[in-house]
This record gives sequence, structure tokens and C-alpha cells, in this order.
Amino acid sequence: MSSLQTEVLLPAPDLRITEIIEADLGCQPLEPADSTWLSTLSLESAATHREHLAHLNELVVIGSTNLSGRTSDHEMRATTEARREFFGQILGWDKSDHTLHASYRRIQEDRNRLTPLDTFIETQRILYKYEIDPVNLLKTRPEMISYAAPTVEKKILTLQELGLDATQLINTFPALLAYNPEVLAKQYGQFIEFGVDPRLVPLFPTLLALKPERIKRRIHTLSRASEVLGWQGDVDTLIQIFPQILGVSDEKLRTHARLLATYGSSDMAEEEVKSHISEPLESHIISLTDEPTYSRLSVSGIRRTLPATERKALAQEILSNQPMAETKLGKKAVKAYSAYARKNKSPKRSFAKTGSRQ
Repeated sequence: MSSLQTEVLLPAPDLRITEIIEADLGCQPLEPADSTWLSTLSLESAATHREHLAHLNELVVIGSTNLSGRTSDHEMRATTEARREFFGQILGWDKSDHTLHASYRRIQEDRNRLTPLDTFIETQRILYKYEIDPVNLLKTRPEMISYAAPTVEKKILTLQELGLDATQLINTFPALLAYNPEVLAKQYGQFIEFGVDPRLVPLFPTLLALKPERIKRRIHTLSRASEVLGWQGDVDTLIQIFPQILGVSDEKLRTHARLLATYGSSDMAEEEVKSHISEPLESHIISLTDEPTYSRLSVSGIRRTLPATERKALAQEILSNQPMAETKLGKKAVKAYSAYARKNKSPKRSFAKTGSRQ
């Protein structure tokens, strides 16, 4: 812990109040070494941040105040303004051309008073220590601005203790930092018991976020579909070259299986199956009903030329003509896709409320 004093000019409607605030910080004051990660998060150079460390540390003292119901109005105002200056002006997140501008707006909508600066600084130091990209983290998971350093480091160390490259995994799949480290360790052990090769994790980090029961069920679904279709390929080989298939929903897999049963062949190579399932279902549906020839080329062409929202809308329009859709796709494929489409009409994710400091 570090204790600093600073003179604060607190704005009021018709007067300025001068007050000395002494804060027990949850971090050491900013030092020249911090200028590197500061520049990564801002539009300014490391040299510029080194020149203004004194002012930054003044903001850190004010912006690290623990806000509660007993906090006075003027201290609440000063603390909030210090945080806004640090994030919005010093780091430049207020500027529309900043990479993190959209994330910052979302953060402000969810946490109007923003995160205590000492919490943010300590966490950034941990991320820098382990070479984790903070920009990628906040772009994909803005709520992580409030994650505490000890929690973040514990999760990183848990991944390392499992023999995994924590830096590579988190940079690829930032959501890993949202999971309980004990749960991650347990799930890792369990899906290895199911026969999943641990070398697949770097190729598909999302594996660590999947429940073991889901992985077991997915392997069973693949094996069952292979038997029913009389596919001569090897499911284990398919998983090795395409681990992402373990994250595909049952409904989506069933739809692909129905299409393959009609338009595929029992001697398809594992790479061909991977190529088929890698394409959006909607691209297959549109190609089968609207294109002169159903082929891998036409399917990939639709994916490249039509945005996802248009593909989904067009697929729904096609399925609304049930007799035609069943003739082209088959009744079972139409039924499977309809179940998949219904399940994927989910509300937008909002920030989870935590018991973090204000």
C-alpha cells in the first residue's frame, strides 16, 4: 500500500473548495516503467506519459478514493472527474478515433463512476508482466476494466500450472479471465479424461470454457451421426484437425448431418467434412435453394458476399415456404435448422454486476 497527499480543486456551482485528500492506494504510484503500458492504451507516446507522471499521480490519488454512501458530494464529484480525466483525456478514450472509444462508452453506461484508478493500474501491471494485450482485452470484454490484479494473476498462474501458455490463450480468448480458476482446472482435467488431446487447447482455447458434460455429449453426437450416416471417416481425426467442432451446438450439428446425408457421401475425407461445417448453415440453405449449382464454391461465395444478418433473413424467408424448403433441404434438415434458429434468438449480453469497489 502507498500513501500520497495532494491538493484538490473541487468544482462547485459558484465556488472552488481547496481540500487536502490523503489516500491509501492499492498500488504504488506510477513510475517511468509504467509509461510503456500507458502508451499502449492511449494515443500518446511513452515519453509523453513520463513527462506528466506528477500530474498522473495526482489523478491516481483522487481517482482511487473508495466511494460509499458516506462519501461527501464534493469528494464524489472530484473522484469521478479524476477518473474521467484519466480514462477519457489522458488515455484518450473520449476521442472517437481511439480503438477503445466504443468500449469506453459501454463502460460508462454500466459504471458511471468508473473503476478506481489504483485497481486499474495494478491490473494493467499484471497484464504487462505476462505480455497480455490490454487493448484486445478491453475491446472484447469491456467489463474487465474492473477486474482486480490478484484475481487476474491467479487465473494466469492456474493456466500456467496446467502446463498451458496463458499469454497465448488469453490473447486469443480474453473471456478466459472471466472464469473461475478452480473450475477451469477441474474442467481441463475432465475433458482430458474424455480423450480430448490437450494439444488442441491452443488451437481452440474456448475448450476451457466448455462444460465437460457438453464436450462428452458433443463427442457422442458426432459418433452417433457418423454411424447413422455410414460415414467411413474417423471422428477422432476430425476433432484433431477441427477442434472447434466441439463448440458447435447440437442443433447446428444435426442440421449439417442432415444436409451431408443428402448431399454428401460416406467416403468424404475429414477435411471435406470440416470445410462443410465451417461454412454458415445459412450459406448452405441459400445455395441449395437459390443457386443453379450447390457446391463448396457457391457456399463460400455466399458467405463472402452476404453479411450474416442478410444470410439469416434470407434463410428464414426460404424456410417460410415450407413445401419448397422441405423439397430442397429435406424435412429433417428443415426441422433441425428451425430448432437451431429458435435457440439462437438470444438477448444481447450485458455486463455482470459484481461486488467490486466503486
